[in-house]
Amino acid sequence: MTESVSFLGLVTALFLPWVMGAAWARLLLSLSLQAQPLSSFSSSITLVLGYGYLLGVLLLTLLMRLWAISGLSQSFVGIAAGVAVLTVIPVVLQLSQFRAMAPAGGGVTSLTVLARVVIAILALLILWRLVTLYQEIMLRPLFPWDAWMNWDPKAMVWYHFGELTPWVSPSDWLKSESLVYTAGAGNAWRYPETVPLLQLWMKLGAGTAEAPALQLPWLLALISLGLVVFGHVRLLTASTAASCVAAYLVLSLPYLNVHTALGGYSDLWVAAAFTGGALALNVFHNTRSLGWLALAAAMAVLCMTLKIPGLVLGGLLLGLAVLSATGISTKLLVGLAGIAGVLAAAVLVIGVDITMPGIGRLEISADQIDVPYIGRYSLNVHPVGAAFVETLLEMIQWNLMWYLVAVMLVVVIVTRQWPVDSLYLSMASWLGLAFIVAVYVFTDRYRFALDFTQVNRALIYVVPALLVTSLLAFWRVSTGAPDLVRPTS
Repeated sequence: MTESVSFLGLVTALFLPWVMGAAWARLLLSLSLQAQPLSSFSSSITLVLGYGYLLGVLLLTLLMRLWAISGLSQSFVGIAAGVAVLTVIPVVLQLSQFRAMAPAGGGVTSLTVLARVVIAILALLILWRLVTLYQEIMLRPLFPWDAWMNWDPKAMVWYHFGELTPWVSPSDWLKSESLVYTAGAGNAWRYPETVPLLQLWMKLGAGTAEAPALQLPWLLALISLGLVVFGHVRLLTASTAASCVAAYLVLSLPYLNVHTALGGYSDLWVAAAFTGGALALNVFHNTRSLGWLALAAAMAVLCMTLKIPGLVLGGLLLGLAVLSATGISTKLLVGLAGIAGVLAAAVLVIGVDITMPGIGRLEISADQIDVPYIGRYSLNVHPVGAAFVETLLEMIQWNLMWYLVAVMLVVVIVTRQWPVDSLYLSMASWLGLAFIVAVYVFTDRYRFALDFTQVNRALIYVVPALLVTSLLAFWRVSTGAPDLVRPTS
């Protein structure tokens, strides 16, 4: 029998982390004003709110981990009090040294009648999409297979025991004499725990283990992604209409909507975190503002705590952040990429087999790879090209987005006008896509591309960032507009 839902607890669980994250995002963005003022109030408020929820989820789940390490039971009131304290800290810091997030002096133009009509139509379409997604969420209990098989069971066990009961491999579970649990899928027991912790938080707040409303954070994740995209495009183009177009195109992607309506998976969260991290890193590279670097690093950490592929994508963001922070030139960057490619080929030919204390075994050879926390995979070249073409260009998961990417590549090559101010966003997007394609071309996961059961769930991580990259490229080519976020010396 399902317990009744505490409305006050549910609302608190939904919005208290958002308030906390927004306070920290506001503090970090205020640091950026010394390097580059935000171009408008709409830029600042959407970026604060968009990054705010993602930061809030990261800080909340880190707090819950510390709560467990300290030996305290998972109490909603206690954790909520901790969240409240973490909310007060950035507020106090900003009161003592307040910087108003004023619009930049230039680059903002008045809206034409046509632009106002376009903005109004797109805003209504986005609102309608969000309302219908809310309705879908509230119509059914937890539904997706992987959610109730591998993600929610951890939260369910933790909720009933009031503590983070350990999850171990099936073999260790059979041998263990203590209270431990294992998951249905082979490696699910070692999945990162941010999503189950968020699910636990919602259960604690609502006072029930089962209710459709417990999946509402997935709707907030989509909203946050849309706000981040709007804010960054507004920052880069100073065009509210272009920003609305970008937000609408991202929020209307069918596969993102599926992962929102059928909440419980971690993939939408990885997409939001990776996109937010890539966009923040891009602004850091252009402005050298430490506030943006901190946001990019936080999104990278969130990626790495969400899902095993997030370890690679988050590591990619951190690696690019290090490259950007060193201030190396584009030519040197290309040279380093070439050297890295040669070294990678040498490692595959020669082979590496190292056991690292406290981390595990790293083995790389021409026929297999074994990476700590990620797993062991046999390497070979598999015929997945036709499956990828059908997935990207014939199926309906991404609307016409991949045709847009193809046209963008042609336009950029012909005009030779790749937007310099989107360099690191482009690198993150394309390297992320290359990683995903490589997984299905070279490892035994190719079968999930051939049967179309998994490849879209992997593509979702980089699609929003790649779509924004394409839109910004079209904007620069079509308008010839100067960069609004300029590199600083």
